[in-house]
Amino acid sequence: MSSAVSFVALTVALIALLRDTWEHRQSRSAGVQGLSFDAGRSIVRNLNYQERPRRKFEPSVAAVGPGTRYDVRTYVWVDDQVELKWKHLRQDVDRCDNTTPRFGLKDAIEIYEDEAERVWFGISFIETSVSAVTNTNRVRTQYVRTNLGRIEVQVWKWYRFSELRKWWHRQQRFKFWGGGTPAPLGRWKCVATDGTRPEHFPVWDGLPS
Repeated sequence: MSSAVSFVALTVALIALLRDTWEHRQSRSAGVQGLSFDAGRSIVRNLNYQERPRRKFEPSVAAVGPGTRYDVRTYVWVDDQVELKWKHLRQDVDRCDNTTPRFGLKDAIEIYEDEAERVWFGISFIETSVSAVTNTNRVRTQYVRTNLGRIEVQVWKWYRFSELRKWWHRQQRFKFWGGGTPAPLGRWKCVATDGTRPEHFPVWDGLPS
């Protein structure tokens, strides 16, 4: 009898774990849905720097699909570091949905044109979910960004057990086993912004795109 009960408990736990994994993957792919980014790239180049022309960008974002995001804040990254010199240009909104006007930086930024692919504009927002294992509410900050120099969108993917990883990184007395050493809690992941293939459209002419 005890063996049967243990087997049932193990099965339920496994189902809950698989469900949690599925929800985790769904949330990672859903972060970019319903968002429209605009780099705000100026047509005119500043040629005061003849060898390295500069161009202005006024990036913005708008919600175009269903759903609401809360505590939204804009950011600018250079490579993978938040650029603090443009911190005063950030814009915050308490909630963002498809009725919210397009928002972004409070002013244009001017950067060297050949460095545009190093610069990213994006947002953070608060996401809540319910753990299928512990049945408790989880609150986490999510990030989505777009590149100013090329068409590319990335989402921040938190590693599993990120809170446990963060705790381990603070354990200086366990350095022998790798504790107390700061390490990333996640990574940027490129996402497809439109999975519709050309042949799915009713006017497709049969020619490769």
